[in-house]
Amino acid sequence: MDNNDISNKVYSFRKKQFDYLIQEENVAGGYEKWYASLEPFRQFIKRQYTQWDICNKVYRPRYVTTSFGDKIDHHSLAYLAPLSFTRIGWNGKRLSPAKHLKKISDFFTRKGKRFLYVTVPNKGMIYPERIVNKSSDLGLFGNPGGGIGVAPQWRKYIKEVLAENIETLDLLPVFMKQRDEGDLFSKEHHISSFGAMITGRMIADYILSTTNIKSDENFHINMNEAYIYTSDYGNPKCEKEKASIYYIEGKFGKELYWNQNTLDSKIAIFGDCNLQSYCSHGAGISANLSYYLKYPIYNAGRKLIYGYMERPIKKEEIEELLQYDIIIYVNFSSAPFVRTAVFNLRHPALEYKWCNYKL
Repeated sequence: MDNNDISNKVYSFRKKQFDYLIQEENVAGGYEKWYASLEPFRQFIKRQYTQWDICNKVYRPRYVTTSFGDKIDHHSLAYLAPLSFTRIGWNGKRLSPAKHLKKISDFFTRKGKRFLYVTVPNKGMIYPERIVNKSSDLGLFGNPGGGIGVAPQWRKYIKEVLAENIETLDLLPVFMKQRDEGDLFSKEHHISSFGAMITGRMIADYILSTTNIKSDENFHINMNEAYIYTSDYGNPKCEKEKASIYYIEGKFGKELYWNQNTLDSKIAIFGDCNLQSYCSHGAGISANLSYYLKYPIYNAGRKLIYGYMERPIKKEEIEELLQYDIIIYVNFSSAPFVRTAVFNLRHPALEYKWCNYKL
């Protein structure tokens, strides 16, 4: 494909995603109405999954195991975020989450690199019935089967990202279609090995249709079915699930694939918990992506664009990614909301400062 063909395909894909978001917005009668309708849901989150600290200034998560066996953690706070907000980001300026992401996208573009943002929905967006007691807690638009999700602020953010011309792969529509074909999430907030497979395959399909990347004949990656722990940490108290695991033949026999044979790769991928999950089992997003592309992928690991105490990305790490032609960033759609505005709903002046350097 020549550059015009690639540009046209990227534009067509972006328009399709944008149209989907507009359709969501229209069904709800606008983001404001959609957000207001979910007040019962947010009140339930506050009662069930949050608590105040001693100073009564910030929300803290309350960790709860539901009747479904799901473990609700600090990601539940993201549902309490306002519809719109700004915070201190790159170079000390107040930015919306979309503008914040635009800074890093533009940085790579100026350097002649291609930046692809892949956003994965949270469990509560796909299975909201698992985190409430009854359907009335979901409000008008949150009901599973006929609803359009319980976080309009996240969907508004994705629409703003697309409006900034950031190359984006929004996986919520795909996850919605696949929600009953297999469990897309572990009992924790992580995606499951099935969810990682769906994500890796979708990224691979997109890259194959919008780039000139071709399979590497010298790269041999194989797949086996195995039972692995649903926790990426191999906790024996967690249940096991059947998964596709990927391996290559190394000097000492079979090696689970994560980061090997990537010296000649043109593609790097980094992100947060979505990317991290199941990597140690050879069943993470990056391994699935390599398998479906038949091409080695450099897994740059867990680096957070939207982070504070939990390891925000460093400038040196961003510059290190410049040796690759395509840089893929994967995160939850809730990522901008988990550790920022939701922690300081009553006192926004206490907002955190991070990633405070110039790109």
